[in-house]
Amino acid sequence: MLGARPLLASPNGPEPGVSADANANPVSELMLAPPSSLPVLGPRYAPVTIDLYLPIGHRATASNLELARRLARESQDVRLLFHPVLGSDPAERGAEAIFAAWRQQPATARCFALAEALANHPEWLTATPESESVLLDAARGLGLDAGLLARDLRRHSQRPGLIAIWQRERAEVRSPPEVWVNGRRLRGPLSEGQLRDELERQRSRAYQQLRAGTPLTRLYEQLLVKERGEPSPPWASRFSPPPSSPAFAGLSARPPQLASTAVTVTAVSPRLELDGSPLRGPKVASVTIVLIGSLDSYSTYLTTRHVSEAWQRHRDSVQLVFQHAPTTENGRRVALLLVQLGRTDPAAFWQAFDGILELMQRRFLLRYSDIADLLRRQRIDVSKLEAAIRDPVLGEAARALLNRDYQQAQRLGLPYLPVTLLNGRPVQTIQSAERIERLIEAELRRGVLARWLKMPR
Repeated sequence: MLGARPLLASPNGPEPGVSADANANPVSELMLAPPSSLPVLGPRYAPVTIDLYLPIGHRATASNLELARRLARESQDVRLLFHPVLGSDPAERGAEAIFAAWRQQPATARCFALAEALANHPEWLTATPESESVLLDAARGLGLDAGLLARDLRRHSQRPGLIAIWQRERAEVRSPPEVWVNGRRLRGPLSEGQLRDELERQRSRAYQQLRAGTPLTRLYEQLLVKERGEPSPPWASRFSPPPSSPAFAGLSARPPQLASTAVTVTAVSPRLELDGSPLRGPKVASVTIVLIGSLDSYSTYLTTRHVSEAWQRHRDSVQLVFQHAPTTENGRRVALLLVQLGRTDPAAFWQAFDGILELMQRRFLLRYSDIADLLRRQRIDVSKLEAAIRDPVLGEAARALLNRDYQQAQRLGLPYLPVTLLNGRPVQTIQSAERIERLIEAELRRGVLARWLKMPR
């Protein structure tokens, strides 16, 4: 049976001023706590929690994971939680392998040993028989059931659960790789001194909370709440994403006020030109939804998934139009490729649109190569599109259309992108598909009423 006192023991004895009673929590509370949905190294509950948001394949993952494991093994009051970070093929396959190993042996640390091996050898995760053989040999050497692991990887048994966890957590993970210590966010490659200092600071905070009567099973949530209200140390923001690179030739520069967040707006927008933009639904409709954003970005995905879901329920009576407003160089390259696709084959554009939404369930952003690979899987000739973009006449037409849409987005005068216009009025779309559907139905009723009032008496 799991006792409480060893879980709370400081590595150097009880914290000064903390009584033995303060170090005790009812054993029954720990026994009734739900099982972890994440791989855990160390006690099920501990005063100090290190959350690992480390994508396999990133250059900083191996060093950060090795350091966190080593420091956690030195202390009895520290636990590691491994979170899936999706967004690339190695990260996705690596997370599947780690969680499959954990499901096999949840009471051992072998999944963390496998995670460290994969972080040092991401080449094992390529989808080839040779790479899989090396991966399975490594798993076998760690005492794992290699046959069961191979079956899980081929069937993608862990993927639904990983996507569900990633969907819940991704908004909080700003720029992986990240290591959180009781909620304090540390980014980039970490030094041993840096992590040790943070462990000591968080250990002091944790024991103060325990002394004040916070139950161990609720300690982490309490510390998270407090952490959000405290300033970050200097290194915590040092690895923030760099500003976007300059626009490529032929497109307007990015307006500095645009940000990637939806917002409620009540002003009526100016009339937009929609000629040449991909249109989905009936050619004549009383309701038109215009989505303006950058399909490579997570913020556009958050908005677009709700709008698309709501539109699907009214596809016979509502138009859906997409216009590109990229804010990074990668986004502009992606947008130009998709603009050319929409000009030559609108149906193929919407096929790609749906595929992008599916990809973005697991990613923060999509690179140009991700989009190109998706189009190839959909049997779209990417080389032909790229040749058209290089053509002086066809390429200029595509750039002119993209530039028009981008300049229209600027003229809206809105401080945020992406934005959704419902019959020309900006609306907040990040809440839910049901919210958008109610607005659509209100517009449809208004259209019916307007037609009725125009009927001859």
